[in-house]
Amino acid sequence: MYGAHIQLSYDKSLISINSVNVGDLFASSSEPVFIFEDNPEEGKLDIYTSFLGSDSATISGTGSIATLVLGTLTSGTSILSYTSDSEFVDEIDILLELNGFGEGEIVAQ
Repeated sequence: MYGAHIQLSYDKSLISINSVNVGDLFASSSEPVFIFEDNPEEGKLDIYTSFLGSDSATISGTGSIATLVLGTLTSGTSILSYTSDSEFVDEIDILLELNGFGEGEIVAQ
């Protein structure tokens, strides 16, 4: 992977995004460009990451691209899911195939 746009959807009435940090997938490489934009009105979080330059690294393997710290607005159960706008690209900007989009359940208390 050379770059990624990850879009997460969450229940804006139950949780808030308190912080977004670079994940451990990048630990053995140079620091990537890492930008995020939270849109609490829509309940969407966009994360953009890439390496710049012709001699930049690519990464593969397992690990987290980002870590999130969430806040609780009210109690309840929410789904945090990847949207179909999420994509990964290689070093020449060709889309990498994703086998699916996952989701997780959050129990806010």
